[in-house]
Amino acid sequence: MVIYCILNPNAKFPFYIDAKHAREEWSGPGQFQILKFVEDKLINKHKPTHSTKYANFREDEELQNLTGLYERCTASDPTKRLTAIEVVNLLASNDHLDIIPLAISQNSALERYDMQVAANEAEEIDPLLENGINACSFIAVVLGDLILSPSESSSAETSQTDFKAKVISYAERSLTDYPRYFNQYRNTEQLYDAQEAYTILRQAGVINNEYELTEEVLTSHCAYSEDGRTIFLSAMDKLHREIQSNEKNVSIAVYTFGKYVILIGCANGRFFLVDSHPVVEDAHGNKTGVALFTDGHPMQSSFLYEWLIAGFASLEWQKKVCSHLRYSSKSFFVYFFCLRP
Repeated sequence: MVIYCILNPNAKFPFYIDAKHAREEWSGPGQFQILKFVEDKLINKHKPTHSTKYANFREDEELQNLTGLYERCTASDPTKRLTAIEVVNLLASNDHLDIIPLAISQNSALERYDMQVAANEAEEIDPLLENGINACSFIAVVLGDLILSPSESSSAETSQTDFKAKVISYAERSLTDYPRYFNQYRNTEQLYDAQEAYTILRQAGVINNEYELTEEVLTSHCAYSEDGRTIFLSAMDKLHREIQSNEKNVSIAVYTFGKYVILIGCANGRFFLVDSHPVVEDAHGNKTGVALFTDGHPMQSSFLYEWLIAGFASLEWQKKVCSHLRYSSKSFFVYFFCLRP
């Protein structure tokens, strides 16, 4: 109710605009019953009409997050609504997450090739050489290797700004330079987990450093559930503790959520995340990959989790393929693979 009134300053309460119009057109017996009107709207799962007067106001970039928050809070299915804690975390997270869109995503090469074909300008090159579709586990492992290389692992001691720039540079390199080296060893129609990707990358000579990939978390709890959230936060805490116990500057993990694989790391007590998929505007993306950095806030793990869940909810494959599984207690598995040189 509060969010609706912020987005519609001329509305005294939700359904105020609807009730005002209905009262003006009322021709029934007796007086117009506003409480009965609102009750009927709620029973029929209708949402309040937004004010046309403030349409441009709601388009403001600063209010886009609030608009998305309103839609999630007013879902007709109560199991899909945000809890009060989730709302607080999402509102607070905006000030503690630095979300930087990458120049490309893992889909960019094939999208570019399709456009060239449509314009009869396709180059005589096999698009599969650069195709990164279904390669998210390969890209995450390659990126982890680049960040954990001896010269770069120590560079985490440099300024946070310099470290961010290096992570972004490596993320874009892993998307542009490396698919041509591993695509010939994988089936582009098949999904691979991080262990399978690492084995192929080693055999192909793409990665020369040897790592031990261990399954830190293996659970059937849905990532949307409270148990899934608890397990995720516990795993992030373990990633943070690994730096302290081993006196390392950087620790890396590969997070798997169904078909979705991303890289998460911790450097000097601050988490970072790289998503190679095309991230939509609802999750602060630009339909390219994104790099996300926390500022060391005590609730940084929660902020990261809320961003992930918002991103998953926006995924096209999530909407079309997995929406019926979203709230099942055994829908998705959560794996963490820690890369240890």
